[in-house]
Amino acid sequence: MLTETQIDSLQILLTNDHLLGAVKRVFEEATKSNCPQIMPTDDDKLLGERYRAYENAKNIIETAFTSLNSYKKGKKVENNINRAR
Repeated sequence: MLTETQIDSLQILLTNDHLLGAVKRVFEEATKSNCPQIMPTDDDKLLGERYRAYENAKNIIETAFTSLNSYKKGKKVENNINRAR
């Protein structure tokens, strides 16, 4: 759990869409550059393990950014309910 001071510090990042986007792109590029490579000596089990680890890393990063956005103070809450009849 983050302290109030840490949450306040995160507001610098969270209120600047360009800065947050740049940080997210760094993580995306790191993920892409670590995509499992198929080697001639790799068997299906090894490839599966590498691919699952790669997918898990991508999911962890995505979850982290979702959690990060939840700390944004004063964020606009949009109602996505379609009330048209």
